[in-house]
Amino acid sequence: MKDLIKLERSSIKYLHIFVIILGSIFIALSIFHSNLWFDESYSVGIANHSFKDIWIIGGSDVHPVFYYFALHVLNLIFGNNILIYRVFSMLCTVILGIIGFTHIRKDFGEKPRIDFFFSSLFLSCKFSVCWRN
Repeated sequence: MKDLIKLERSSIKYLHIFVIILGSIFIALSIFHSNLWFDESYSVGIANHSFKDIWIIGGSDVHPVFYYFALHVLNLIFGNNILIYRVFSMLCTVILGIIGFTHIRKDFGEKPRIDFFFSSLFLSCKFSVCWRN
């Protein structure tokens, strides 16, 4: 019986790793296009400001200021490259899904973990972006 439980836990672990990879590919489908939408241009516009200005502008924005700080750092390193910004956002979304996989179950149980994990990787805002082209 214990061997069966170990096998089941091991298969679930590999299933989650497979879903992380599949979700990452799904999200990555939306980053390799040439269109620039308003929300992306807004983020790029804020990333072009200084850290002080980002802090002031971010005080009246709904998005976390740290996100714009990170975009500004990427802007300083790579210049105004929308692909770099999209890859950064994709990686943040994948990390969010992984955090759901590793931490949500401990606090909330198995079902909320699966719901969070699936929602993070497959029902994010990127879902609608994939089909705009």
